[in-house]
Amino acid sequence: MDPTHAIPLDDDLKAKLGKFDRPVEVKDEYGRVVGTFVPQREYELLLAWRTLPPPPTREELEAARKETGRTIDDLLLKAVGR
Repeated sequence: MDPTHAIPLDDDLKAKLGKFDRPVEVKDEYGRVVGTFVPQREYELLLAWRTLPPPPTREELEAARKETGRTIDDLLLKAVGR
């Protein structure tokens, strides 16, 4: 993240946001959403998902099934690392 696009937090806001482990809407005094705060751990997980390869297509799974003799369910479990 570009450090020029950072907002320093006062202790009160830091304490409020520190209670969340999931994204939370940030609203103005009128209840309008001005943005979403995403805790660092959640943000890192979102970034990690972007680096994963796309899931295999149905055609790729069918070709692998024919090649290996394994069921599509087995191949899907293997694709997700289980």
